[in-house]
Amino acid sequence: MSQQIISWSLFIVPWLTLFFMKRADIRRYIPAALFTIVTSTIIYDIGIKFEWWVIHGVPYPFYLLQPFLFGLLPVMSMWLLHFTYGRFGMYMVTNLVFDIAFAYFFLGYFTSVNGILSFAGMNRFQNLLLTLGHAVILYVYQMSQEEALVSVFKNLFSRNLQPAATKPLLRNNDDKSRK
Repeated sequence: MSQQIISWSLFIVPWLTLFFMKRADIRRYIPAALFTIVTSTIIYDIGIKFEWWVIHGVPYPFYLLQPFLFGLLPVMSMWLLHFTYGRFGMYMVTNLVFDIAFAYFFLGYFTSVNGILSFAGMNRFQNLLLTLGHAVILYVYQMSQEEALVSVFKNLFSRNLQPAATKPLLRNNDDKSRK
């Protein structure tokens, strides 16, 4: 199979799987998918700059970015959050399995067989650590989207303290003014 067909299928096919996800869940997780695209693109661009990996083949009209950054990664993030959100341990274990598959098998296929990209200054284990850190950031972002972090910090730091200006006036003064 050619590089062009593989790259375009990694861009288009994952988005077609969203027909199997409920519309409300798509709306719920699409900000995380967009966040995945932005952060993955930044990580990918930094990796090119510091020569962590070298790009050999990019399908037209992309210049240096691989289409899986805009197809496979955001949709996989949506599906992972769909099935594991609210259970961080399950999310991390599932993400670990997918990241191992990505770092050792998926990228191994692209580096050896098709020559689309190759590792230069980063080994697969470092890539695995990078993707796991990215997964944690993505989960925290989804929590912030659902205001789960806000309620955690409110409960953590709130002691129902009020400044003196908000305390009620003396009752005696209120009773006299009513009479």
